[in-house]
Amino acid sequence: MLSYNKANELIEQTKENKIYFGLERMRVLLDKLGNPHEKTRSIHLAGTNGKGSTLTYLRSILNEAGYRVGTFTSPYIFQRNDQIQLDGKPISQKEFVHLVEQILPVIEELERSDYGAPVEFEVMTALAFLYFAQQENIDFMIIETGLGGRLDPTNVLTPLVAIITNIGLDHIEFLGSDLLQIANEKAGIIKPSIPIVSGCTQQEVTSLLQKKAAAQQSSLHQLGSQFKINHSNRTFTYKSEQHTYTDLQLTMLGSHQQTNASLAVRTIELLKAFHDVNVQQEAVRAGLQQATIKNRIEVVQTEPMIIMDGGHNQEGVQALVDTLLNSFPNKKFTVLFSAMVDKDVKEMVKSLQQLTDTIILTTFPHPRSIQRGDIVSVLDDQTLQFKEDYKTAYHQLKGDLQEDEVLVITGSLNFLSFVREKVEE
Repeated sequence: MLSYNKANELIEQTKENKIYFGLERMRVLLDKLGNPHEKTRSIHLAGTNGKGSTLTYLRSILNEAGYRVGTFTSPYIFQRNDQIQLDGKPISQKEFVHLVEQILPVIEELERSDYGAPVEFEVMTALAFLYFAQQENIDFMIIETGLGGRLDPTNVLTPLVAIITNIGLDHIEFLGSDLLQIANEKAGIIKPSIPIVSGCTQQEVTSLLQKKAAAQQSSLHQLGSQFKINHSNRTFTYKSEQHTYTDLQLTMLGSHQQTNASLAVRTIELLKAFHDVNVQQEAVRAGLQQATIKNRIEVVQTEPMIIMDGGHNQEGVQALVDTLLNSFPNKKFTVLFSAMVDKDVKEMVKSLQQLTDTIILTTFPHPRSIQRGDIVSVLDDQTLQFKEDYKTAYHQLKGDLQEDEVLVITGSLNFLSFVREKVEE
């Protein structure tokens, strides 16, 4: 039997395999595993931001209603096996090793074929499908795309409902340089006669989704049309033709989280209407309130306060800034930030400067992490500092915190996974 470290190492090595532009290799991989993705009812999510939160709200509501739910997200927070969870708990290292042992012969077989060996995300997606198919009493799996939608390995699914949380300018080197190109890729998850729930707000994007949905004879459920929300500081109201929920409460902070929660509620309404899913109002309320997710404006320490948030693009950072200014108006903020080199670091830093002048940029052990040389124009701003060692930067900032100050650690989710090790210590 493999050790967990060895199994993890073997999956890590698949990062070096050749990318395949299309879903055919993924379908062949799954066919050789017995098509596990067809054995569990699924909900599919795409979007620029908010996928993880919307998924968590959905999972929590369904759990409250007594259903067992598998989830697949990326990237991992602590270690690779936490991408695959059942009822909010990561699968064990032993279970992960067992899955890897099952898939290794198929990887080797594909490596000898014209398709070539699958890449990491294809492998992890297949492992998730395989795990959920092997659970006897699982009711649903909620699957998050890794990148885009149309060509994403998860797009082999025929789900009960598909969700597009929002569209922003992210991953432009892969998905396109404007909103409509990116929206076209995300809309690739729309399937014939499968309802689609949208939290998108830009008129040109919603028009594109309407056309795509009509072409597939799919019903589009658009935030602001088929369902609406009224925001307040700590509660919100959800309205649709089916229900009105007043005074809904969340643990996760920010009006953007209320939007994410509304997408989950609309999805629940569709599951109830078309798939005989029994979810009472009490389960909706309790599920929303109890839902929490790591690295989403997460208070990891209170005295002094440390907050972690995976604001991995400009829209995410702006949501973080707005929420912090609204939720902690009397606090002073210090920011430790790092991102991937393909992100618009300049715009992200501009947003952070609405919060504070004390911003420390750093790097972390990842081939695409920003380096000092990548952001020279950003560092022309004399108020910004760059520290090569994120560990030293974190410990110094934490040690200097005063009672009325908050240390905000933000940027790439991969960056947060490194810093979290130090926080947990």
